[in-house]
Amino acid sequence: MCGRLNVIDDSAVKDLCEFLQIPLFPLLPKVSVDPFPCDPLLIVRQDAQMECLSAQWWLLQEPDLFGFRPSKFTSFNSRYDKLLQLGSASYQAFRTNRCIIPVHGFGESNAGEQGKRFFNLYPSDGRPLLLGGLYRRWQHPQTRERVYSCSVITLPPHPELASCHEKSMPLLLEWNKQQLEHWLKPEPLNQQLTDLFLRPRIPQGLRVEEVSQANFSQQEMLTERLISASAIEGSGN
Repeated sequence: MCGRLNVIDDSAVKDLCEFLQIPLFPLLPKVSVDPFPCDPLLIVRQDAQMECLSAQWWLLQEPDLFGFRPSKFTSFNSRYDKLLQLGSASYQAFRTNRCIIPVHGFGESNAGEQGKRFFNLYPSDGRPLLLGGLYRRWQHPQTRERVYSCSVITLPPHPELASCHEKSMPLLLEWNKQQLEHWLKPEPLNQQLTDLFLRPRIPQGLRVEEVSQANFSQQEMLTERLISASAIEGSGN
């Protein structure tokens, strides 16, 4: 995953919150429509209760004089093979700090014979895509300011998506309330759930657009195709 998201509007975030029965405040935090790494994203997480909040899209943060800055170590994505590796930056967060990042779409790129090719992927059913992510809480040692950060978990690419990015894809969660509640619960997953969530899946149909450049606001669509969701054991695959 190359670090491009297209964030959905407030109404779609409310749809997810209503689906999970999360209390909503009158106003949700505002985020950039097309955020870059280090920008704030809206995430859904659970501690004592589920809630929607803003988190910086860079998991590792460092305190400076008055606040926090992104660590020098790249952490807007968290690779699947590091999640269960004791001592890795994402190990503890995967055990207890999983979150959902609702987006309207995401961007990928791949090398082609005539240079890099860019792709946008959107849900074909109108519902937002639910990305599996990690979050962390930080408190500044002097100011006592508290902030949240997050990352998107990446998996090996599903065969249907290998033409868009041959190395990875984001973890896509299914609109299944029981599964989402298991994902958000602040405790380690059992082996069965770990295997389910870390298997590359396409739980929703996708519309894939090849575009002229990476910038969402300036690109021109070149081609379009549809990828259907594949059912397996009553779930997405």
